[in-house]
Amino acid sequence: MWCVWIERAPLRDGLARTLRPVWPGVMLSRLGRVHVGHPTRREAVLPGGQWVRVRNRQAGIGEADLALAQGLLRGTAAQAIPQPKRRYLGREVVGWVTEVGPDVTLVQVGDRVVLTGEPLSTCATLSLQPPCRPCATGNPALCQHRAVPWSGTGAGWGDEMIVHESQLFLVPDALTDDQSVLLEPAARAARAVLHRLPEPGMQTLVIGGNAVGQLLCATLKAMAPSAQIVLATDEVHEAKLAQRLGVNHIIPARAGQISRKGAALTNAQTFQRRGTTYVLGGFDIIYDCLGTTASLAEAVRLAQSGGLVVSVAAPARAVRVDPSLVQQDEITIVGVAGAGSEPPPPDAKENQRGRWSSMAVAARLLRKKQISIDGFITHRVPATRIRHALRQARSGVMRLVLTYE
Repeated sequence: MWCVWIERAPLRDGLARTLRPVWPGVMLSRLGRVHVGHPTRREAVLPGGQWVRVRNRQAGIGEADLALAQGLLRGTAAQAIPQPKRRYLGREVVGWVTEVGPDVTLVQVGDRVVLTGEPLSTCATLSLQPPCRPCATGNPALCQHRAVPWSGTGAGWGDEMIVHESQLFLVPDALTDDQSVLLEPAARAARAVLHRLPEPGMQTLVIGGNAVGQLLCATLKAMAPSAQIVLATDEVHEAKLAQRLGVNHIIPARAGQISRKGAALTNAQTFQRRGTTYVLGGFDIIYDCLGTTASLAEAVRLAQSGGLVVSVAAPARAVRVDPSLVQQDEITIVGVAGAGSEPPPPDAKENQRGRWSSMAVAARLLRKKQISIDGFITHRVPATRIRHALRQARSGVMRLVLTYE
């Protein structure tokens, strides 16, 4: 087994950060925090009866994993949680089950599976009974024990991985590998939309045209076809893909422009005084797929009274918003940490009205071709050239996929 991981190494990270101004790619070089190779000198074995070995086929380089590899996540409150010494990268992955423990019941050898999120400890992986409330309600990404060191080995950026059966989703036969490798970000998009399904005529804004932002637009188009969808992006290739997906308007994402264009589209009133801007009116629901101080501030400013702001991207830095806007306009801000338990899709049959997993919702949309992935995967690189792939994924790429022979 060979894998890609990062380790806690303050001196190594400090040296790389010092060199970064003159060598922007240092964090992805051999001097940076990314390690490629065999994590143990002996063959990795299944740590328990409910663990599974998966041979990877394709893996996507997503924004969250790339930010971890580059050491961009700093200064947020979440960083206070004890970090594992070794963190394996690659949550967007599809592969085949090659070995199962004696107590595995959810999958079997030969099944095609995907990870449901970043491999972290949960009540299931720790064999804790009774499970914490998030795990008991189908939201293991929020597990109260996720700070416990991870017992598995590997993730998507490697030739194979050892994970707990609860962290795998069985891929429907009708889905291609390309659709499957996008299931995890598609599930996050579905979770974001189902926080409050837009009603007919509602105006929605997606800030950021990255892969998750585009999947959000496609999911909105599929699940709330009567809603107005606006995408904020400055990238030409992102705007072209969004136009094919059928978004209603595309506006610039530059500071200042997004508020001006967004207010004009929603016929909102804009007031300015002493360097501050207040927008009266705006969008019913806003999805922030960038996770920056500027993007979240714009989202809160452009949300109309009683509106909803969904934070989809993990902020790389601690962000600030104007609390007076949240209080006076009674704005709700919610986050999306990963796949979880959802209300049923609006067109679900009567006997399907129970809770659904985000992965099942996304798989259904892809299987019924309500979401098209044409144009999403723009680059393919052999996994053995992982460092080259990481450098290539930084700009002008919608989704780069690692391939395994």
